[in-house]
Amino acid sequence: IFLSLILLPLSAYCQTDTIGIALDVVEAFYNRTNGSVRKLGSVPDKEAGIFSEKASESKKKAFEELKSLRWSDTPGERRFKKVYKVVESFTAGRLDAFRNISKISTPGDMSDIAANELAALRDTELKRLKEAFKKETPVVKKPRPVPLIDRPQYENRPDEERGIWER
Repeated sequence: IFLSLILLPLSAYCQTDTIGIALDVVEAFYNRTNGSVRKLGSVPDKEAGIFSEKASESKKKAFEELKSLRWSDTPGERRFKKVYKVVESFTAGRLDAFRNISKISTPGDMSDIAANELAALRDTELKRLKEAFKKETPVVKKPRPVPLIDRPQYENRPDEERGIWER
């Protein structure tokens, strides 16, 4: 019983590699977008506050969805599609919101460069998530097929004609 108490949580943790990476991606993208808004400097405090509130709400929602997927779905392609959809929609929403708020900033700021960096970060993180899924999925070996006719190995093939008297 003691051994099963140790191994069961360990196996559950090992099966959630893509969800762990997805949570890291959401956290990293949230921190990066908020940091980029602060670096713009010319964004009014009110707009930056609204951006930050909406970012934290969407992060909380994404975390809740990912954590519920950890326990509700078994590892596999179906769960990965759901996880990928949550992460992709979060990052796309935060990137669009950043581009909208960067329009408010003065043209002298590096808003376009920051938006391009965020888009590149998004692409690399989504690729990392796909690679983690490939590592997580087990290779399914097909069992050896059972012969249709049960016959001894020394007997001729069924397509060769032999009479019952010649056996």
